[in-house]
Amino acid sequence: MATIAFELASEDKPLIIVPVEVEDRGPFDFILDTGASQCVLSRELAEALEIQGEDSKEGKGCGCDAASASVSLSMGTVAKMQVGPVAQDDVKVAIMDMNHLREAIGRDLDGILGYNFLRKYLIRIDYTNRQLSFEWEPKGDKGSLRHEPTPANRDLEMEV
Repeated sequence: MATIAFELASEDKPLIIVPVEVEDRGPFDFILDTGASQCVLSRELAEALEIQGEDSKEGKGCGCDAASASVSLSMGTVAKMQVGPVAQDDVKVAIMDMNHLREAIGRDLDGILGYNFLRKYLIRIDYTNRQLSFEWEPKGDKGSLRHEPTPANRDLEMEV
């Protein structure tokens, strides 16, 4: 099991921010988003790392105020993405302008860590100690998300 520290965007916007290395550079600030089907890179980060986007298209949601809002994005591939000691090669990413999300949460942000990275792990979120644990799930792509109990909450386990 690998455990890393995370921070919250703010107390009133409790989004989990994790340090992510991309192409052996960083760490960069990514939101952990179990509801995002793909990992996302900001246009600025993709440009700085020379990651090419192809197939420009419109996406829905993507951290916008309204789920029906659409954003322009392109698709690319990152040779290596790593969170602490947990690494994956050839990760598909969406590349998009993330300024709307930066403004909404009030801090700088470089990307979103989504399902296509998380799906192979049992993920434990310990809000009290602000730690995120990754445990390899040998069953393949089916993983789960478990919220660790504290005195103020109860166990929550969801299929991802």
